[in-house]
Amino acid sequence: MKGEIYILCIANLQSGGPEALHQLCYYMSQVGLDVYITYFNTTEGLDPMPDVYSNYGIKRKLISEIEDFSENILITAESSTIMLNGFVSIKKYIWWLSVNWFDYKPLTNKILFRYKLKKLFGKGTNISTYCNFKLDDCTHVCGSKYAYEYVLSLGIKNPFYLVEPISKVFLESRSQTDYERNNIVLYNPAKPSEIMSKLLEENRFQFKALTKMTPNELIESYKNAKLYIDFGHFGGPERMPKEAVYFGCCILIGRRNASENDFDIAIPDDYKIIDYNNLNEVNSKIEYILLNYDKCLNDFTYFKSKVSLLEENFITQIKSIFAN
Repeated sequence: MKGEIYILCIANLQSGGPEALHQLCYYMSQVGLDVYITYFNTTEGLDPMPDVYSNYGIKRKLISEIEDFSENILITAESSTIMLNGFVSIKKYIWWLSVNWFDYKPLTNKILFRYKLKKLFGKGTNISTYCNFKLDDCTHVCGSKYAYEYVLSLGIKNPFYLVEPISKVFLESRSQTDYERNNIVLYNPAKPSEIMSKLLEENRFQFKALTKMTPNELIESYKNAKLYIDFGHFGGPERMPKEAVYFGCCILIGRRNASENDFDIAIPDDYKIIDYNNLNEVNSKIEYILLNYDKCLNDFTYFKSKVSLLEENFITQIKSIFAN
């Protein structure tokens, strides 16, 4: 690949999607590709890159600096495909990090279209030409089996897998499991569910919310707990279950969406509750795992090994898709 690669990312947002886009830029640069993060929806006078991503040391370009040539590549998440309409000749790639926020719709009102693009591209951008792109004209890469199957259902042929690893700061920390564990149950309050509300109200166990934490604080939380639970929507593999198992937590989740398959969440079915709104069943499972942590932990060996190999596999996938 001799051209330039631009990865579109919304400005000033710290979450799983933007982190994956920054990771992609970092690992692409590591294999010798000429790649840049390009922010949209920027605020004048405010650095669009969250501080937490500065450790990736990646290059940036403004949207106005994108060269709309056929030898170049433009990558966006499925949640911001509207941006692709602003370019004509460049090769277009959609990275399906989830399926929940897919924003594609044909644009028929040229005036409204240009207004939306100017707002996203930034003040002063000249949208002189546009291409009402089609999904068939894009290359599709998928961050999960759940997304892969959804893309196939749209009639897209030959999508690729591109599954990002957990963050560098986690990979560079020690992942062994011989820490002193407490009967702590971790959960992500950003993924609410009916059953989680009931569990917190009942307060039968020692719950700890994974919120407003630095990466190092998250790591310490994973090291000290026995169990991570998640009964919310699984739009993809989710990062926290992978992080938790990497640092020796057992996992208990609801069987829904991406967690239904054994590729995205590769744990035994005993830890995927079908009737996840059944308070008695959930309580019983939590209690059993806390009392039998050492025994249950063996059931997560395969998933931890898979998480450990994600970085190596990600680099291989990047080379296969982009470096030829």
